Amino acid sequence: MNLRRKVAELDLVFVLLAIAALELALNRLAVPVLRPPGVHAPPWHKNADTVGLFVFHLTTALAFAVSAWKTVDLFGRPGRFRAGPRVLGLVAAVVFLGLAAWSTVAAAPQTLSFHLESCFTLLLIVLGMALALQPGDPLIKIGLILLTVPFLLHYYGTFALRLLLGTEAHGSNLPDRMREIGQWSVALAALGVSLCFAPRPLASALARPGPAAIAGFIGTILTVIMVRYEDVGLELASKGLGIDFGPGAPPPIIGAFVLAAMAIAWTLASSLTAPDAARRHLGSGLALICIGGYAFTWPLTLLTVAAGALVIVEAGTRLAPPLAVDTEVRATPLPQPALRGYLEALAGEIGGIVEEAGEIVTLRGAAFAVRVDRRAPVVTMSFGAVPEGAEPVWTLETRPERILRGTPHAPFTSAPTVRTGDAAFDLRFRLHDTGALSGRILDDGLRARAAAILDGWVAIWDGGALRYQVVPGRGAPLDHPLPVTALRRGDATDPRRLAAVFELLAEIQRRAETA
Repeated sequence: MNLRRKVAELDLVFVLLAIAALELALNRLAVPVLRPPGVHAPPWHKNADTVGLFVFHLTTALAFAVSAWKTVDLFGRPGRFRAGPRVLGLVAAVVFLGLAAWSTVAAAPQTLSFHLESCFTLLLIVLGMALALQPGDPLIKIGLILLTVPFLLHYYGTFALRLLLGTEAHGSNLPDRMREIGQWSVALAALGVSLCFAPRPLASALARPGPAAIAGFIGTILTVIMVRYEDVGLELASKGLGIDFGPGAPPPIIGAFVLAAMAIAWTLASSLTAPDAARRHLGSGLALICIGGYAFTWPLTLLTVAAGALVIVEAGTRLAPPLAVDTEVRATPLPQPALRGYLEALAGEIGGIVEEAGEIVTLRGAAFAVRVDRRAPVVTMSFGAVPEGAEPVWTLETRPERILRGTPHAPFTSAPTVRTGDAAFDLRFRLHDTGALSGRILDDGLRARAAAILDGWVAIWDGGALRYQVVPGRGAPLDHPLPVTALRRGDATDPRRLAAVFELLAEIQRRAETA
């Protein structure tokens, strides 16, 4: 039963990643590179070729399934994207997947390859636009654009040769020139993406020895291959990833691609081992695009890249941007004695005991926790057991004025946006609800209290577990609900403002639990 449950909970994205990596290693690298000279191949090579062909078709089917699944999940239902990007994304993905399926299972005409590449390029553009219009980490949006650029350059050469040059197309070297430029852009994009997709904070990610060791190992192996066995290295790059250096490639080109491979290896190792599930999915999407490569030879490569791009878009909607509070607040952590005294005074109002763990000071009660990170500072309240990694069924987040520099976003939920009919409340907050929970929680009195004292965001999960977070100075006044200025001076302060927020959230959680 446990094995059956684990199989049912298996993430299809990581299954595709494992099978695609096997297809790359076996079908595109081992089989062609290890083919013995002569007409008749030995039995072991025939067997490897047969297994490689099977893995090739399995990867194609899995890439199609993941692309279709992510398309439905992202664009098939309202709530995640606005109507315009949702319709464009759905149409572009359906047309691309339809042409990919046709070219895979039927004897499609040769001209279909151009239409397939056109739809693939359109899908990448639409995905980049859809993610750019969503709240989220701007670095991930830039990273997806960087990943799209080499494919756009490749497509421009094909498009110009087919539709723009006309009679001058015969003998034109434009596709080869654009392919060469595109390959240079692959190296530059890899370096940029490795920084955009790296876990945050970047300094902590760079300090991890494991990913750095993996990147160094990859760089050493590639350098040895390209210096001592250049022919083998060029064949591996051409057959595996579709990157054709040509004989006698100058050392700067080789060095640029070795450095790019090291950067990507570091980013993948850092992302795939991150504690955040969304960050791991971001790394898996990047890995799928790298495995798909730059060959444009089979629908498999386009499907793998498309699946990776869709996974990146989904992860990008889940990852919030790094906190960016006022410089003065960020540069001066709250004094530990003052913060502890403040939370002890708060314990006199709501109960609980104060605990310290590094830079985090927590007021913990029987069914709640009020945690303050004194570095940012960030105030987090939790009621009940919040399930990590699960989507909340209800979220409420403030719409701050521009002068307050934006706000951290609530955890992602596919629940649609709803309105209460209270104009003042709807202007103050953005509300997502999967059912009729809002009607049972938000009566007239509670809406008025929330509009008066609540900043930041609130999320509720199945069973009534609730989490609240606010960052003073970012999406909230600097001294509400936490008196940051007074605490930084070490003054004794009245905790009743934070206690009022606590009582409001406790009431919301009680209503959600009994709803």
